[in-house]
Amino acid sequence: MLRFVVAARRHLRVRPLQLAPVPNHLTSVLTHGPPLCKDFRRHYSSSESAPYQVPSVIRPESSLVWQKTVNPALLTYLKLKKDLLIPIKFTVPENDSNWPEETWGYPLGKHAERLRLCWRKGNQLPDFAVQDLLEMNFAFDFSQYKWDHSIMPALRRYYEVYGHSDVPRHFHIKPGDSKWHETLWGLNLGYRVNDIRNRGDFKAHVEKDREALMRINFCLESTIADRDWDTLVLPSLRVYWLEFGHCDVPQSFEVPDCPPWPKVSAGLRLGYIVKNMRRKKTYAKQSARDADVLKTLDFVWDHFWTNWNDRIFPALQTFKLEKRHNNIPVAFVMPCTMPWPEDRTNFKSETLQQHPPPLRLF
Repeated sequence: MLRFVVAARRHLRVRPLQLAPVPNHLTSVLTHGPPLCKDFRRHYSSSESAPYQVPSVIRPESSLVWQKTVNPALLTYLKLKKDLLIPIKFTVPENDSNWPEETWGYPLGKHAERLRLCWRKGNQLPDFAVQDLLEMNFAFDFSQYKWDHSIMPALRRYYEVYGHSDVPRHFHIKPGDSKWHETLWGLNLGYRVNDIRNRGDFKAHVEKDREALMRINFCLESTIADRDWDTLVLPSLRVYWLEFGHCDVPQSFEVPDCPPWPKVSAGLRLGYIVKNMRRKKTYAKQSARDADVLKTLDFVWDHFWTNWNDRIFPALQTFKLEKRHNNIPVAFVMPCTMPWPEDRTNFKSETLQQHPPPLRLF
């Protein structure tokens, strides 16, 4: 009778679980070589009655540890941090209700680094983890992960919200801003973009996604200042000179949305830009480069002295000759006929009184 029982138990012995092979379209994504990474070996518990204990060291060869600890920990990290950029020193906190109990104390950062190391060496990843890693978009390459999950989505959204991709240097996506996906909250997008343009960060990624960046008008071939000067400011100054015969642009002037003004410059605050060129040295590099062009346009660098020399002082001289005195009435408007100087802006006598001559002339 005992022999029959032993034979029956042998016949019913549970064999290790045999996983189905990973489909080709998945292995092509997460495998990089024929050999199985020597650090990954299947491990199954032979005792179903023994309580599971969270390992204090990484167990990359164990499918049981993957199922009970590593995969749940990775998914929890993604839920809490909104990414999988796990630092190598990270250990799952203990007695933290945000984390499953069977993950407490596990050195998740070291396990994640082992996965990345295996991937970088071109070794095949453990077959029991491939599908899970693919579904969670595990960060094998930190730079590629940041580019795909943060920078490009943020640039696309910025373009949708603001209509351009000229992100200011100090632009920061505020947490809780409903215009942005929560995975982008807290991103210092302005600094990222500044480093891309000035330090060459993500150079390979920029080249790879050049067409996508061009579709959102991301400035690639030059600096934003060079691009705006060549396509907006200088063409508008040329038209202003042709229209008005001078380049003493008043501060309030905006480029009209009509011919012959450049269509792309419509609404451009040209007067404000010119004021900043004079006072704050805006476009200093570009204006120095095109100094000869500005000279042919009679660009006015010192508005007050030009105004005095070309308009106010000649008007005072003419008033003295015509009226034989210097007592200019407040309501006096300079005539638009000879011998009075050419009037560019409906020149009134208040302007004369607000610009007294530096010397006593009369």
